[in-house]
Amino acid sequence: MKKFSLLLLILMANFAFAKVQTYQLAGTDVYLNFKNVEVGDLEFIKGDVLEAEGNNFQIKQTENLLSFIAAEDTEIKLGLPLKFTYHLQTDDGECYFNDEMIIIKGEDGELVRIVEGEIQVVDPEENTTVKINQDGILVWDEDEDEFVKISSEGIFVQTDGTEEEKNRFILKLVGGIVNSVADFAMDELKDNRPQIIKEIINREFD
Repeated sequence: MKKFSLLLLILMANFAFAKVQTYQLAGTDVYLNFKNVEVGDLEFIKGDVLEAEGNNFQIKQTENLLSFIAAEDTEIKLGLPLKFTYHLQTDDGECYFNDEMIIIKGEDGELVRIVEGEIQVVDPEENTTVKINQDGILVWDEDEDEFVKISSEGIFVQTDGTEEEKNRFILKLVGGIVNSVADFAMDELKDNRPQIIKEIINREFD
C-alpha cells in the first residue's frame, strides 16, 4: 500500500510540475525536429501559438527549423495550431501534414498521400498508383495501361479503354469485403489523424 501511495505521489508530482512552453508561429510552413523527445499526445488547436507541455526539454529555433530538444528521453504533449503546415525531414525523405492531410515523400520518389476520404500510394519504380477510398481499392498500372477497380459492385479491369466486369458471385463477395475494409479505414483515418502523425514523429525521431 505504501509503495502504491508513493508511486501515485510521484506521478501526481510529475503531472503537477509539467511546464507548458509556448512559441509564436509565423508564415504558413513550420519545420519540426525532435531530439530525445517523444510526443505522448498531439492535437490541433486554434490560434497561432504552439503549445508543448512536459519536463526537461527546450524549444530552439535555427533559421526556419523549430527543434524540441532534451538531454534524456522525455515525453511531451503537443498542441499544433490549425492554420499551419508542418514539415518533418527524415533520413528516408520527408513528411508534411496539417489537420486535413498527411503526405510522405520517399527519397526514391515514392509517395503516400492521406487526405480526406482517400489514401493514395504512388510507386515510380513500378509505375503504379493505388487508391483506397469509399469506392473501394483502385490500381492503375502505367506500363500495362491497365486499371483495376475493386468495389462492392465487383471487380473491373480496364485495358486499352475496354472495360471487363469480373461479375462472378465470389468476386462480388470479395469486392464487398474489400469495400467494407476501405470504408473502415477511411473512418479510422478521419478520426485518428493526430494519432497517425504522432506515430510518424515518434518512429522517425526515436
